[in-house]
Amino acid sequence: MRDVSSWTPVDIASILAGNVAALEPTHFCRDDGAPLLYPGRVHSFYGEPESMKSWAAQLVAAEVLIAGDIVLYIDCESEPRDVLGHLLALGVSEPMLVSSLLYVRPEESGFGNEVAMMLLPLGGPDNRLRLGAVIVDGVNSAIALGNGNPDKDPDVRAWSNELVRPLQKRCTGPVVLIDHVVKNRETRGDWASGSYAKKALIDGASYGFSVVTPFGRGRTGVVAINLHKDRPGAIRGMLTGAGKEVAQLQLASDADGTVTATVLAATSTSPERVQWRPTVLMARISEILEGVSDPISKASIERTAGGNRKYCRVALDELIKGGYVEAFAGPGGSIKHRSVKPFTEGQDDTSPDLARPRPTVDRGEGVQHLASSPPPLQGGRTGRAQTPAIHGQENLDLARSTGARVVAPVGGA
Repeated sequence: MRDVSSWTPVDIASILAGNVAALEPTHFCRDDGAPLLYPGRVHSFYGEPESMKSWAAQLVAAEVLIAGDIVLYIDCESEPRDVLGHLLALGVSEPMLVSSLLYVRPEESGFGNEVAMMLLPLGGPDNRLRLGAVIVDGVNSAIALGNGNPDKDPDVRAWSNELVRPLQKRCTGPVVLIDHVVKNRETRGDWASGSYAKKALIDGASYGFSVVTPFGRGRTGVVAINLHKDRPGAIRGMLTGAGKEVAQLQLASDADGTVTATVLAATSTSPERVQWRPTVLMARISEILEGVSDPISKASIERTAGGNRKYCRVALDELIKGGYVEAFAGPGGSIKHRSVKPFTEGQDDTSPDLARPRPTVDRGEGVQHLASSPPPLQGGRTGRAQTPAIHGQENLDLARSTGARVVAPVGGA
């Protein structure tokens, strides 16, 4: 008997008999509890190197694994020890990784056959594996493995049909594709590098990651998460004003190498958000102005400093307020800037630390939480794993309700 073709008309009656309500996001929650990823849909995280987009995807994977579901992680750009180290640090126990993480690092083409063979013997209700999340890091390398060109629409569509769509059909949670942007900031637009077909295949949400302050051992890194596409439309309603920033991901590294990861709402009024100043950009702009002989415009400062223009302007305003930079009228109504005194990042002693850890930290369990909150999630290298089938949903609900912040060791961004 011939298989039913995809051209067979859909059984509309059966669809109407089910749930036809608007799709709502369910994963990757901000500190106010608002989720940013849709179940069963394809999403894109893209940005410059070290913009913490892989960290964000690993936070999603940790959430799903702790909830007791299976994660498929297709890694075309990193190494197993990096990914596993991050997940262990994010509260995922070793037994959970062994039983629920499918980690693949392909080095040859043939995605369709290989993925089909990998998933075939792992059963669900219909003897087919159901995935709680799929992570593909990174898109260009994955397309190239199949001898495709990420700049050509047909190649991107063929890769999507061979790999992404079949996995999407098996996934009850989000599919996250990690991608890069073009090098030229002036021409990159609101999408990843390569073919426009990449943007077309996103039927969930697409997020651009923009570095505010770089992340590293012993320092705090911040990226702005900007919403550039929202097919179902539920997340766009979270935006305030005309801006696209929907959240910030903050990774704060302690001297001992642990990291506190926090996803802050764009409208957050927490002390960590309100008191923050972009000191790295401030120091960079001060150095630029110290190194030029003639006053320069804001546009020249932004081009030379690089990074996100929005935060360059914030940094410049802070320097002017602090008396480090003088702005004055130039020829033809222009505004010029010159240095009054140098600013260095280390001298900003009056600015509180960004994402200062909350008082109660359970290092053994791997999750930082409020003192008044319920017990932390189980997991981590020294924590005992919970039984996923029994406790998974409880853990997921707890993480969402408390806005728990996760403690992890530094290792790549």
